[in-house]
Amino acid sequence: MAAQRLRPHLSVSEYTWVRAQNVMGTYGAAIALMLSSRRHIECAGSYLNGMIKAQHKGKLNLHKSVFGKLYGGKRKGGMH
Repeated sequence: MAAQRLRPHLSVSEYTWVRAQNVMGTYGAAIALMLSSRRHIECAGSYLNGMIKAQHKGKLNLHKSVFGKLYGGKRKGGMH
């Protein structure tokens, strides 16, 4: 998987990556890693750990994060 190859380049530890996969599933962790790689994120590992904590609390909405990135936080075509 591409996310596994991207992980070391973002300085995300193997431990954090495995935790993300266990908590979010393989695809969820890959999406979270992609979101962690955005330019304004200074520490991808810390950002990913925050997403893991949010998932534990039931407050992580990956689909909103993805669509927010895609549409720049603006409504388009009825998307929120």
